[in-house]
Amino acid sequence: MYAEVSRNGTKNYFYEDASFARLRNISVGLDLVKAFGVKGFRKLQLVASARNLYTLTNYTGMDPEISSGTNNSAWDRGTDHNSMPNLRSYQLQLNIGF
Repeated sequence: MYAEVSRNGTKNYFYEDASFARLRNISVGLDLVKAFGVKGFRKLQLVASARNLYTLTNYTGMDPEISSGTNNSAWDRGTDHNSMPNLRSYQLQLNIGF
């Protein structure tokens, strides 16, 4: 089997499926005043959040959603330049109201 050459000279064996499903954002909160009957506060909430926890893909690059060159360049369209991938991050938040 051989690879076809497209009009711009790029061989199709350089292409791969970059479809993906991603767990982008998730947050879980607990109202400590209601849950434990904490006195002296009107509001006392603990919130845990995470971003980019999981990506389901068969893409072999670092991230199927990264920037791929300039929008107006026919040569860069759909090309993975090993740009910085979307980072996984975690956050813990405490909301206090008197």
